[in-house]
Amino acid sequence: MKSTALSDAQFLELLQKVLPQATPDPRLAAAIYERVAQEVRLINNLRSLEKLCTEGALPNLEPETVE
Repeated sequence: MKSTALSDAQFLELLQKVLPQATPDPRLAAAIYERVAQEVRLINNLRSLEKLCTEGALPNLEPETVE
């Protein structure tokens, strides 16, 4: 059986669908969803920062490096 990973958007969509079924309190479901979405965004931002740090160098302010 082939395993496929969910994208972040698919995961959040699925979470938004099942949370109201898991808890009768809509405020609790919304709070859980918002916190999970915030963590997903944080993880994506950290991945982007790590990629920038490994692949690209930031220029210093020396005239030769700034165009």
